[in-house]
Amino acid sequence: TRTNICDHDSNSIWRNSVVVCQACVAYWKKKKPILLTFSRKEQNQFIDNFTPVTINHKTALNKNGKFTAMEINIKVNGGAYNPFAEELLNRLIIASANVYECKNIHIIGNIYKSANPPASLNLSTVDAQAFFAIENQINKIASKTDFSPIDLRILNIPQNKKYQSAPFIFNTENTIETINAVCKKSDFKRKHVIYNNSKIENTYNVGKVSANE
Repeated sequence: TRTNICDHDSNSIWRNSVVVCQACVAYWKKKKPILLTFSRKEQNQFIDNFTPVTINHKTALNKNGKFTAMEINIKVNGGAYNPFAEELLNRLIIASANVYECKNIHIIGNIYKSANPPASLNLSTVDAQAFFAIENQINKIASKTDFSPIDLRILNIPQNKKYQSAPFIFNTENTIETINAVCKKSDFKRKHVIYNNSKIENTYNVGKVSANE
């Protein structure tokens, strides 16, 4: 009997197969009905487990804030005998640079086998990880330069409605307009300036000591 769980991940197909096998082995050993229950740690291990993905970014940009080179390294734990291995890796590669324009992009993608159950193909838990990685990289770059996170993104989004960065094609229609609308609605620029000024002041106060101290 399938376990009733909050199903937001197609991986539950694989996980429940593992659970059923465990219950069957226990029944075969004990020769009596089995009630299989899990601790919180075991639930994460056997019921709902996202695809382990590691993405490393190296990014170069010129003094105007335009990206000139990207090196992206992707490693995926595909589990044992994953029938979706190639599709998983392809989707991560395609999403890894998002819609940002860069003349020199070098992407290395590796998916490897492990003793884990095979990870299912799920857009919400695969592509999202690649999108998060590049957006996090842009935020880090902005924190180490004079560019705001919003300006840095807009500078590197192509103005063409349909942007091709071989072999990928993205539709960037209304992207800049959407970013500007969200920025205005959330009052991001004012909050960003205040936050950075507060951080600078706190750093100065912590570092300032008197001669007696």
